[in-house]
Amino acid sequence: MPRITRIQRHSGSPARCTVHLDGEPWRAMPADVLRELGVAEGDSIDPGSDAERIAGLEESCAWQRALRLLRYRGRGSGELAGRLRDDGCSAEVTALVIERLTSCGLLDDERFAEALAHTLVDERGFSRFRASREMLAKGLPDELVRHALDAVLEAESGRDRAFETAERLYRTSDTAERLAGRLVRRGYAPGDSLRAARQVLEEHPL
Repeated sequence: MPRITRIQRHSGSPARCTVHLDGEPWRAMPADVLRELGVAEGDSIDPGSDAERIAGLEESCAWQRALRLLRYRGRGSGELAGRLRDDGCSAEVTALVIERLTSCGLLDDERFAEALAHTLVDERGFSRFRASREMLAKGLPDELVRHALDAVLEAESGRDRAFETAERLYRTSDTAERLAGRLVRRGYAPGDSLRAARQVLEEHPL
């Protein structure tokens, strides 16, 4: 029977382990699954007869891991699936957990996209370009990102939004260039940023 000769931990994904049998890489799996199996380096394991048990443990651990991640903050299905795969979950188990979470309403990409668009644009003052980039980086589909941002920005132009953001960011020690720089870092066009900064400074004379 094959023997576990190494359990490799991954510094970039501490929840992921790669199990080596008889000196050769066998498969990746979450560290939680290994703990549930109760195996360690030097132990023997039968890849064939233990496969069903490992699959069941992996699904259970992936479900619990997903719930913990969702309790921490909202996520889209793409981001959550990426985290589970990074932890060592197989593509099959990941897809099963995502489908289960979606069917019971715990995971809703449209709801998440709308909430995220509101946070990025209304609360953090990001431009459409910057907000879109942030949302796509979280694994949300391009079409869903566009629709969510359309809903938030429907009645407002880029210049109006830049001015509102400049008002929130304004400090009494600001110059137009300094305030415009903070707008540019939030994704606003340089021209719109400078115009908005000058307008705010005109309304807040020293």
